Amino acid sequence: MDTQRDFAPFRKLLDQLCVTFDRPPAKDELVNAYWDALRDARFDEVSRNVARIIRTATEKTRWPKPGQLRDAAPDERAHRTASEEAGFRAAIELNRRTWSEFEARDPQLYAIEIAIARCARILATDHESTPQHAEARALDWRLRQRRWALLAERAKAVTS
Repeated sequence: MDTQRDFAPFRKLLDQLCVTFDRPPAKDELVNAYWDALRDARFDEVSRNVARIIRTATEKTRWPKPGQLRDAAPDERAHRTASEEAGFRAAIELNRRTWSEFEARDPQLYAIEIAIARCARILATDHESTPQHAEARALDWRLRQRRWALLAERAKAVTS
C-alpha cells in the first residue's frame, strides 16, 4: 500500500470495522500496527476482505487479525530484495566454509563443537517440555564437559 494515497482510506476501513464490532473508532496504535502488518498487501485486497468480514459478521464473529484482511500470508523469501538475498546466501556459504575449515584444522574439537551447535538448535526451537529438549540439554552438558576436558588436556600438554 502507498502511504500517501492509502493511509487515510485504510484508517476509514478500520473505523468501519470498529463500528461493525461496536467498538470506539480505531486508535492510532491499532491503525499503525495493522498498517505495518499489511503494508505489503494491495489496498484493494484489504478493502475487499474488510467488506467481506463486515458483510458476513455475526454476533459470534471475533475482531479480525491483520492476516484475515489479506488473501494469503506473505512469502518472506519473495519480499527480500536482491541484495538481501545475496547477503543471505553469502552468510550461508561463509558458515559452511567456516565449519569445513574448522573440521579440517581440528577434527576432534570440531566433532564436539558441531554436536553442541546441534544441541543448541534443538534447545532453541523445541519446547522445554519435549523429550528432545531434555535429551539435548543432557547431551549438551556432557559435550561441554568433554570439550573442557579436551582443552584442559591440551593446555596441560603445552605447559609440560
